[in-house]
Amino acid sequence: MNYYGSYSSAHISAAGTYTYGGGTYGSSFLTLQDNQLVVMFGNSPADTRMGGAGHTHDFAWMREEKNLEVINIDCRMNDTVCGQGGEWIPIRPGTDGALCAALAYEIIGNGWADEEFLHKYCVGYDEETMPESARGQNKSFKDYILGTGYDMVPKTPEWAAPITLIPADKIRELAEKIGTTKPVYICQGYGSQRHANGEITARAIMVLPQLVGQIGLPGTSDGRREGKSSFALSSFPSGENPVKTNLPTFMWPDAIRRGEELTALNAGVQQAEKLSSSIKFIFNYAGNTLTNQHSDINGTHDLLQDESLCEFIVTSEVFMTDSAKYSDIIIPDLTLQEQYSLSANGYADNMEALIYGSPVYEPKFERRGIYEVCVDIADKLGIKDEFTDGGKTREDWLRQILDESREKYPELPDWDTGMAQGVWKRAPEPTISLKDFIDDPQGNPLKTPSGKIEIYSETLAGFANTWELAEDEVVSPIPEFDPGFESYVNLTDEYPLLITGFHYKAHTHSSYANNEIIQAAAQHVAWVNPVDAQPRGIEDGDVIRVFNDRGEIRIEAKVTPRVIPGTVAIPQGMWHDADMGGDRVDHGGNINTLTIYRPSPLAKANPQHSNIGQIEKA
Repeated sequence: MNYYGSYSSAHISAAGTYTYGGGTYGSSFLTLQDNQLVVMFGNSPADTRMGGAGHTHDFAWMREEKNLEVINIDCRMNDTVCGQGGEWIPIRPGTDGALCAALAYEIIGNGWADEEFLHKYCVGYDEETMPESARGQNKSFKDYILGTGYDMVPKTPEWAAPITLIPADKIRELAEKIGTTKPVYICQGYGSQRHANGEITARAIMVLPQLVGQIGLPGTSDGRREGKSSFALSSFPSGENPVKTNLPTFMWPDAIRRGEELTALNAGVQQAEKLSSSIKFIFNYAGNTLTNQHSDINGTHDLLQDESLCEFIVTSEVFMTDSAKYSDIIIPDLTLQEQYSLSANGYADNMEALIYGSPVYEPKFERRGIYEVCVDIADKLGIKDEFTDGGKTREDWLRQILDESREKYPELPDWDTGMAQGVWKRAPEPTISLKDFIDDPQGNPLKTPSGKIEIYSETLAGFANTWELAEDEVVSPIPEFDPGFESYVNLTDEYPLLITGFHYKAHTHSSYANNEIIQAAAQHVAWVNPVDAQPRGIEDGDVIRVFNDRGEIRIEAKVTPRVIPGTVAIPQGMWHDADMGGDRVDHGGNINTLTIYRPSPLAKANPQHSNIGQIEKA
């Protein structure tokens, strides 16, 4: 079965699709200009894009080189702003959309909106730019913001302040900076979108540069994540899958539990009206999302333990991960250091690179590479010759991929030269998102139904009218504010705190979380504001219980004003460590013991930063 979306960015990807016609990334940091303004929502390259060839280096270099003014909007004073200058605006998790609405109110009300840009390039800003299907119904974005829309509530800073916990005067100050500064670069990380209202929040952030016409020009972006430079290698042929059914990746547990009930209208199934069967077999390659990286570990544990549901699980891995423990068969894989490989660089914009990997030692014991395992499976299925294209080895395929790539990039070193030198790299040009569209909207239309930027989406209006949604779920044609489920409006005396996760520099998801040296350098601790710690008798360094209806973890507390009161922030990715036959208390500090398994309304993606709970001294 096919799947779409990802654990990382499904919300923002969906938002980009219905706003810009596709894509997750905006302009590169390299386009930033001298002394300009950079506004970041839920984004910390210094935590999430570590490494000498990553965005951490790129942004730090640009900030120093260009003397940037940086405003970082986050529930934490993250490492991108802490110690590097710039301003931190603390915000209650999941309320970025309310802030954006109030900023829009000020921008429109003060005449800072670039209405010439909005009328030329956008659909749905005001009545003049609405599609025919929605004309004369006060459904425009401007109507919603000014209080002449469906809810008749002006989205003033005073309206947003008790929602976001940002003072109204600070909202006005930020709006004036965004509305009067040129250029302004507005971007968002994956933090704001990984909520129960993530898709609509991501769209709300994207509207800000649209409002002020700061798209397609040097020093601007389009409100998506900062761009990255890379080049596309040729790839291993994937063949033709006769199964076309496409499921949101986060919903695989539902496909195990009640697959035949999942439809296009209640679960986002694509290329079919519904699933024809439940999942009975899983082949898990190099992944730790069966439990460790998936929501509600205790609930998923119970699901995977029931062999009347998913009957067989195979995992190929190099570590005994928590997910691997649920397998019927474990196939010990080879490490990258034992095999030939070609790897293009990932999240950077000041360098494009190809890493030529050659074995540094012979494989030990009975472990085998995944390609060789699949060759044997293909042999049992009677398609070995077709699968191997006449007997090609892994090295043969890699050589072919390189040769095909060199036809497009002739500057790439050949196999022998590349393997000898190890790394090839080049400097890219700055990329400015949507520049071709802004320069010539008729000649370079976007891949939206209208060919323009869609602040109002007729496609989403259709979903809102036909999809089966719960009472607390919203799919809206415009980026209105909705708190989402398990948000600040759901806090109780029993569970009075928001429990939110964040990506941290000590590990990439669960990779490297078992490295003691890295963990000593960047400790895995729960961030607690003194306002929340003191009444509970919690001091810095204490081990605390963090719990809700889904489970309990034990973790050291970091008592610090660098997190907004009312919120406990816990890095994601640590290895789950609990007696699953006993009390199930996780001593590894894995936040997914606490996170909710409930797909978001539009992308049907993970809302892993939307949780409520309580803390106590252990």
